[in-house]
Amino acid sequence: LILYEMHPKKPSFEYLEIADILIESLNTARSTLNDHNTPVTIEVHPETPKVYADRRGLSLALRALIENAFKYSPANAPIAIEVGTLGDDEVIISVTDNGIGIDVANQARLFEPFFRLEKEESAPTLYPGLGIGLTIAKFVLDRHNGRIDIKSTPGLGSTFSLCLPRK
Repeated sequence: LILYEMHPKKPSFEYLEIADILIESLNTARSTLNDHNTPVTIEVHPETPKVYADRRGLSLALRALIENAFKYSPANAPIAIEVGTLGDDEVIISVTDNGIGIDVANQARLFEPFFRLEKEESAPTLYPGLGIGLTIAKFVLDRHNGRIDIKSTPGLGSTFSLCLPRK
């Protein structure tokens, strides 16, 4: 339903403090997953400018990354969120976990609606969710003329980065 609603709805862009959206998204993710114990560190570099973005869309994209970090990591494994600039043209928001990681062969498929890494008959653990969070995040970043970068190693964890143009 969220995907359906987002297609016809025109985004409302404004200059936003990333830290505000980040805290909102983290608090919503914690409430949704009922996880108030996992340690999360947040580092916002002081030179980070406001970003011209759609508040609702950016919040949904950040929530998807944060919720996945919680879901795919061992209980109480720390999560790190870092915000800064990438060159002169981009603002970058990275979410790093110590979770299951993703092999390169599956990374491109992560943005397909309903794609799940585990299969019921073969996975020792089934993770909650429908498999649309990253689809929504990619849709939002496409609307912002941005991108999502992935760095991941199976068994060691992942870093998902939202890269947004400064202007």
